[in-house]
Amino acid sequence: MATFRPSLMAHYLVSFRLRDIHSRQQLWDTEAEEEAGGDAEAIKRCEETILKKG
Repeated sequence: MATFRPSLMAHYLVSFRLRDIHSRQQLWDTEAEEEAGGDAEAIKRCEETILKKG
């Protein structure tokens, strides 16, 4: 019969929580890059339009 090991249980809970936090951080980083990319493209288009008119 297996004995209950609280330290091992705590280790697994912490490792799963850290993995969850890490995956959320990657998702936020990806979303931030997409938003920044969209802004950069919009700025580039505005600059091109200004140069064409000027």
